[in-house]
Amino acid sequence: MDAGAAVVEFLVDVSVRSLPLAAAAWAAIGLLRVRSAAGRHAVWTLTTAAMLLTAVLRPVLPPLTLRVLRPGPAEPAVVVSTVTASVPVLDALPAVEQTPATQPVPHRAPIDWRQAAAAVYGAGVLVFAALLAASYGFTRRLARASRKVDCPGADDVYESDWIAVPMTVGLAHPKILLPADWREWPAEKLDAAMAHERMHVRRADWAVALLAGLNGCLFWFHPLAWWLRRRLAALAEQACDDATLLELGGRECYAQTLLDMTAAVRSGRGRMVWEAMAMARTAEVRNRIERILDETREIPRGWSRARWMAVAACSLPLFYMTVAVRVTAAQEVPPAPAANPQPQGPRRVDVPGTDMERRLVKKVEPVYPPEAIQAGIQGDVIFETVVGADGHVKSARPVSGNPLLREAAQAAVLQYVYRTQGAEIGSTATVAFRLPVEAGGTPATQNPVVIYKKEGEYTEEARRAGVNGNVEMEFVVGVDGLPSDIRVVRSSSPLLEKPAVEALSQGRFKPASLNGVPVAKKTKASMTFRLLQSPVRLPEGDAAPSTSGGQIGQPVLVYRREPEYPKLARQMGQSGVVELEAIIGVDGRVKGVKVLKGPPMLQRAAQDAVMHWVYQPTLVDGVAVENETHTSITFASKDPPPAEAVPEKVPDHPQAAQAAGTEATPPKAPPGRISPAVLVYERNPEYPKEAQQKGAHGTVELLATIGTDGRVRDAKVIKAADPALGDAALEAVRQWVYKPTMLNGAPVENETHISISFASQVTAAPEPPGAGTATPPAAASPAPAAAPEPPQGFRQNAILVYKVDPVYPKEARQMGVRGVVQMVATIGTDGHVRDVMVVKSPNPALAVAAVEAVRQWVYRPTLVNGVPVENETHISINFAGAR
Repeated sequence: MDAGAAVVEFLVDVSVRSLPLAAAAWAAIGLLRVRSAAGRHAVWTLTTAAMLLTAVLRPVLPPLTLRVLRPGPAEPAVVVSTVTASVPVLDALPAVEQTPATQPVPHRAPIDWRQAAAAVYGAGVLVFAALLAASYGFTRRLARASRKVDCPGADDVYESDWIAVPMTVGLAHPKILLPADWREWPAEKLDAAMAHERMHVRRADWAVALLAGLNGCLFWFHPLAWWLRRRLAALAEQACDDATLLELGGRECYAQTLLDMTAAVRSGRGRMVWEAMAMARTAEVRNRIERILDETREIPRGWSRARWMAVAACSLPLFYMTVAVRVTAAQEVPPAPAANPQPQGPRRVDVPGTDMERRLVKKVEPVYPPEAIQAGIQGDVIFETVVGADGHVKSARPVSGNPLLREAAQAAVLQYVYRTQGAEIGSTATVAFRLPVEAGGTPATQNPVVIYKKEGEYTEEARRAGVNGNVEMEFVVGVDGLPSDIRVVRSSSPLLEKPAVEALSQGRFKPASLNGVPVAKKTKASMTFRLLQSPVRLPEGDAAPSTSGGQIGQPVLVYRREPEYPKLARQMGQSGVVELEAIIGVDGRVKGVKVLKGPPMLQRAAQDAVMHWVYQPTLVDGVAVENETHTSITFASKDPPPAEAVPEKVPDHPQAAQAAGTEATPPKAPPGRISPAVLVYERNPEYPKEAQQKGAHGTVELLATIGTDGRVRDAKVIKAADPALGDAALEAVRQWVYKPTMLNGAPVENETHISISFASQVTAAPEPPGAGTATPPAAASPAPAAAPEPPQGFRQNAILVYKVDPVYPKEARQMGVRGVVQMVATIGTDGHVRDVMVVKSPNPALAVAAVEAVRQWVYRPTLVNGVPVENETHISINFAGAR
């Protein structure tokens, strides 16, 4: 074998051997549920090192031979050729004129493709190695040209005029490099940047990046090497984000710092390395910021050195097996030639029953005979089987087992299918029957369980008629969990029967079982239909409207308030559609809004806008009633252009939104680095006594303008449960002081949303008579009751303290079902989840798994003025299909 063929064979061999290593790493992450970015980074780092070592150790490790059987080659046919009458044929040919011998024509040898492939591979290694050397050579020049500075919180900190964002360089003696303008940064931004870079140094991410680069040079033709290099870079940033949040907290401030760094990279100031430009991609930045701002995500801690060593030790046997195993064909003794060859059928091989179980590809569960269940009989039935060359069972003769179980077991065994190698196999098969209830032989039954239930939808005819009531149905749940033979037993109105049957037919059940075996069973279900209506108060003497019939006028929007585009979402380029469900009161105003789906960063702005909408109320026979309506708001955004200069004027409150079906172009975000305002002094509002006496309480929402000096220039009430509460909140907020919003280091005006909650706690207490008053006992009367001041404070949202991860349903994982389950959960005053409602789910089984997990979550409850209250929260669980 020449050198080119040897190189190609070696590359193919090590490339194929690296695939099981990656598959094992992927399976370990899924089976062990490794959710932390640091853990996944550790697993893929070991995979990269193993892939690189495979090429180095493959020729060195002693081989581990694995012999396998394979079909022998077909006997070659014997070809007999006979040459006859050669001389006459030559004599019959015409004479050929003899010519003098000339110089032979040179013969061009064909190009060997393996030699060409080896040459292309060598050229590729040289090119990528040169690029890697140039990249790290520039890094060395960058480190040498930097200047050491005194920065609190870390040693070996340098500044450089060549970069615009912080970075870490060096292997033996790592350095943290800062851009030249780092002294102009706010303190919180500098702390976040330094904490992030210290995590890179502590985790030795620079060395891991170098390892991935070397692996990419050697396997530049392999897609796995490129995927590992990019994946390790992304996971390293995510792991440092998690560690920084655990150290500093402040999710929004850290997210703003990340946006500033991304804007600096895109602006092109300074000379950047490839890794920084790669991490500035919009998708990478958006993914990191969404992880940072996700309040429901529990931030995991990084991996210790002991855990690293344990995972590496566990992976060594797999690595050795992958590198050292060599598969060869086992030598078979050829059969002695027969004296009189006769046509023979397929050869017969005897295989133990335990080995045949590993070859089983289709197994049919037996039907437990009812008479055996009633008699309490259980046990094993053993058969002698003959499996044909096609894998199907040709015969099954019972050897042992109860006679009542043999027939059912034989019917199941005859449907087995095995994996064969073109030969008949003689073996044994064992069928087990087990009763779950030993005493008395009573069969254990389990009724169907609802997995997914769809509520019935009103038809337009039923809605116009205003019918309400129940529909009772009888149906059969099959062994596949699907309802069939649905029959209406009783209903309040024929108009409700069709939507009830349609909704029930889309439900999914866990089928009934008899001793663990799924069986079909008939059951009943009831579905309730209720129109969303509230009693209408009419003037005295008028009759109440009838809801059993009449015309219903649909609500018409008469006033619309455009949503305010969240500043952070606009800077990130976050866009999308928020779908909502609104309850319209009898006065046409929106009483409540529930988000059905949409990007989390845009939901609050859409809710705030819809709460101010005004409709012409819904009419039933000319009388206004409450009603529900669906609406959607679309947010469109564009990425801000790179910053070139500080604008002369910054918009007070940039907005960009569009109504459903109507497009609107959003204004561009102010370019440059933006630091949000930070509250430094606040004054708690005074609870108005007249509001206490009336029992008024609730949340006051305000919109305040923060001036360049940090003081509140203007404030207005957006929503208030009582006018007195709004005035009290407004008076307090006007005295607040902020650290102003900074744009490129200069203070600018900005707007912010403020929410203040008032909780009513009125306790009647008699007032003692004033000093100097003399009241006869007989004429004494109690003094008017006075309510003490409630404790002042604000609303504190619930905080997740205990989380149970959902179990990925096996059937959903096998079918490749994935997606996000969106839910609304009610958190009680004790912090436990009281109720969970699924808003959207890609699959019923995923919804059930998500609900079961969320019901076990525990929160620190929502506090209003220090008092725990019930509250609702939105939860999203992502099933990614790799568990």
